[in-house]
Amino acid sequence: MSEFTKIVKRYFPYVEKLIPAIKFLRDTLNFSDEQIKKLCMFKNVTIKGVLYSSEYRQRFKTDVGGLLT
Repeated sequence: MSEFTKIVKRYFPYVEKLIPAIKFLRDTLNFSDEQIKKLCMFKNVTIKGVLYSSEYRQRFKTDVGGLLT
């Protein structure tokens, strides 16, 4: 394991746990890299459009821009 990876895992243990969420946001919800970066820094992200839930098999429209935190 590289020294960089060891440092990240040691001082930022939550990063490894974010990877599945990042993949879901990118691949399933088509979030941009900028939106994902903001969420990973625990900043608010405003979205507008339609989201699809495979769990509920429904689309959800955000009329005025939903706020994710």
